[in-house]
Amino acid sequence: MSPNPITEVELWDGRVVWSWGRVDGLPAFTWGNAPEGLVTLAQLHAGGLQRCRGQEPFAVLVWRGGSRTANLWRADEAVPLQEFTPRRRAALTLAYLAQHVCACGVEHDYYARVHGCVDCCPEAAEEATA
Repeated sequence: MSPNPITEVELWDGRVVWSWGRVDGLPAFTWGNAPEGLVTLAQLHAGGLQRCRGQEPFAVLVWRGGSRTANLWRADEAVPLQEFTPRRRAALTLAYLAQHVCACGVEHDYYARVHGCVDCCPEAAEEATA
């Protein structure tokens, strides 16, 4: 993050807070200094929530001198996570297996179809990389 001037930001609830400049046009907050009510996607999901479709990030969290960033979302606009229906769970299971089961039938904890199955059949690994 380039050195930007400290600016005032008016939040959706009328509070005025200081931000450490802007990143891609969004107010930037440093680690531990984001205003209450702004959360990352990981924090939303940990709370059983997800952002609304079409919702744009409100701000950016910046740490490690600007080399790492994460979008911040308004927690008050979040909606509950969708529940998995049996059909959706079955479809995701099949998609997982399609990526993790080698051509020889061995299941791995990595993408066997992409990286090849080098542990049990080198010829399948050669096919995958060819």
